[in-house]
Amino acid sequence: HLVPPEFISGILLQSTGTMPRGLSRDFFMHRKRVNRSAANLILLVISILIGLIIWEAVVRVLDLPAFILPAPRQVLNRFLAVAGDGSLARHAWVTIREVLLGMSLGAGAAVLMGYTVAKSKVVERLLSPYLVASQAVPTVALAPLLVLWFGPGTLSKVLVCALIVFFPVLVDD
Repeated sequence: HLVPPEFISGILLQSTGTMPRGLSRDFFMHRKRVNRSAANLILLVISILIGLIIWEAVVRVLDLPAFILPAPRQVLNRFLAVAGDGSLARHAWVTIREVLLGMSLGAGAAVLMGYTVAKSKVVERLLSPYLVASQAVPTVALAPLLVLWFGPGTLSKVLVCALIVFFPVLVDD
C-alpha cells in the first residue's frame, strides 16, 4: 500500500466523525496484519532457499563426500525413501515413547522431590548441597556413562530425558 491503513482510517474518522458503514479501524488493522504475515512468509521461504543454495554450493565447491556433508538433494531423497517405507514413522514412534517416558519419570521424580524438600527443612538441608552439585554436571557428560551402565537400549535414553527434565521442574516455582 502506498498509503498506510491507519492514515486512511484516521482521515475518514476526522472528516465524518464516524467510520463509513462496513469499514472500521479493525478492518484496516486486519489488512495490515495479513500483509505483514504474507511478507514474513515470503521472507521465510526466500531465506530457506538461500540456505539451500549455499549448502549445495559448499558441497560442490569443497567436493565433500556424502558421509561428511550430503547435498540437499541426497537428504531429500533419503527422507522420501524412509518416509515411503515406513521406517521413519516407526522410529519416530520409538523416540516419542522414550521422550514421554523420560519426561514423565523426570517430572514425577522432581515434583515428589520438590514437595518433600519444600515441606521438610531437614530434607532440604540434607539434599540441597547434592542437588546444587549435581546441577553443575552437564547431562551431556553423564549420557555416555548412562549408556555404559545401562546399555544402548531404551533405559539409558529414558534416563537422559529424565535428567534433562528433572532440574527445571524441581526448581520451578
